[in-house]
Amino acid sequence: MYQPYTLADVHASAERKRFTYISTFAGGGGSSMGYKLAGGHLLAMNEFQQIAADTYKMNFPDALTICQDIRSLDVPELMKRVGIQEGELDILDGSPPCPPFSMAGKKRAGWGQTKKVYGHVQTNIEDLTFDFIEMGAILKPKVIVCENVKGLTMNHARDYFNEMVKGFESIGYTVGHKVMSAADYGVPQKRERIFFFCIRDDIADKLGINFMTVQSLFPEQRRPVPTLKDAILDLQEDEDNMKDAEFLREDIKRRPKYEWMHLLPKDDINNPWPVKQGAAYEELGQYVPDNKYFQTRRIGWMVPSNTLTETGQTTGMCGLIHPEEDRQYTVKECLRIMSLPDDYKFHESEKLDDKYRRIGLMVAPYHMMHNANSIYEKVLCKI
Repeated sequence: MYQPYTLADVHASAERKRFTYISTFAGGGGSSMGYKLAGGHLLAMNEFQQIAADTYKMNFPDALTICQDIRSLDVPELMKRVGIQEGELDILDGSPPCPPFSMAGKKRAGWGQTKKVYGHVQTNIEDLTFDFIEMGAILKPKVIVCENVKGLTMNHARDYFNEMVKGFESIGYTVGHKVMSAADYGVPQKRERIFFFCIRDDIADKLGINFMTVQSLFPEQRRPVPTLKDAILDLQEDEDNMKDAEFLREDIKRRPKYEWMHLLPKDDINNPWPVKQGAAYEELGQYVPDNKYFQTRRIGWMVPSNTLTETGQTTGMCGLIHPEEDRQYTVKECLRIMSLPDDYKFHESEKLDDKYRRIGLMVAPYHMMHNANSIYEKVLCKI
């Protein structure tokens, strides 16, 4: 089952202060939500996009937010500001940008290119991972957690992946990595990401952790897997949500995709598809000769959603369709599907599609909560 929650729950859990962390490439705060739900105490965050940092601040008003490029960040000065010495920080967290390696990206053709990312022109954006590693070399935290896209494990990116592992090892860490689905950790979404758990070598030695046993630090899968029904069905009784749904139903009728989209078989909550059929979904390509809209899916009630992406739920794309209605998910439904709090706050300048993008870029909080709990229980509380 999926358990909705609010920002008040996040802040109450964070009061436990079980461990300290610094969040980099923090975006709108998805990973920070997870750490706080696990009882983490945030020392500082770093994010180079101003609107993302402002949004983060709206949800975490007391946070020390540092909005600048990580490449220009004065790490020793940051340590002074938050009152820590080398080696004292519990967790350094980071989700470096991943456009060249994303399953929806350009793969190898995107490497080393100049591109606009989140409103900023960037070159060699994939190198930011190594700037993150360099930050870890200065801070020497007990644990480094790095999240990235599943595409990092594919053949075209394997050399880069190996360089990442070597980078963490070169600054004195024992490295474990695993492709994980958020659906296995309380998130109603089949969101596959790779996570790196890097344990400082002196701590790994003390706890008997090596390259063969480091994988045991990852959390065990949770069952049952939450479904769309668990996550969003009750929102049909939410007046504001249904107003948003009505807008989306009318909006899609004006778009070329509607001619084909409404043909997709619908799932009935009173007589839902069998899980096997719901998991398989229907592809719009079956109804469009040139397969122009192949990325559009209608998801069944009894399975987790497919992955929310940066652009997939925008009004022009409408990538994932509600089980019964001819529309994409509402923003409130997307918050649930990403396991964000129901009262998550968006910046006042963010319009509808900006909100979809903000959610699609997040690390799912419930997934990160289980990661953080596992690290705390198996590493931090034993040293």
